[in-house]
Amino acid sequence: MEPFICQYRGYLKPFSEEDERILASELATNQLVKVRITSVSKPTRKIIEQSGLLHACYKLVLENSNNPCHQTFDGVKMSCKVGTHFVDPSMVFVRPDGGVQLQYRSMAFDKLKGNDRQEWMTKFFQWCADQIGLTVEEMVIEAKKRMLRGDPA
Repeated sequence: MEPFICQYRGYLKPFSEEDERILASELATNQLVKVRITSVSKPTRKIIEQSGLLHACYKLVLENSNNPCHQTFDGVKMSCKVGTHFVDPSMVFVRPDGGVQLQYRSMAFDKLKGNDRQEWMTKFFQWCADQIGLTVEEMVIEAKKRMLRGDPA
């Protein structure tokens, strides 16, 4: 692809954290930069379907759980991160008082690659099913029915 000029506004998405540090240290906001794109990727159909299924499962938990933490969509998401122990291993700290501080990872599919995404989805389905008292298979069937009806997630 041909290089082109664009304006850096502080939100380019570099490939790695190291690239992000280099960008932040070398570019000023609104600076013009010459860019060469080497490839473009679009979400695959499978990722789009998984994302829809994930949101339908969240909605099932939101509507069918008696847990007071599950009154909002964000509450269900946070409970899911805690329940599946979706912790960023590089962001675990022990405080001077002996307590442990955890940073939970993002569940964005662009940050979860291949096997990590599949492993987490397996834990996620089991967690959701446990919250509403169904088997994983029953819950997935119910979520897929919801998706086919077009219920908003």
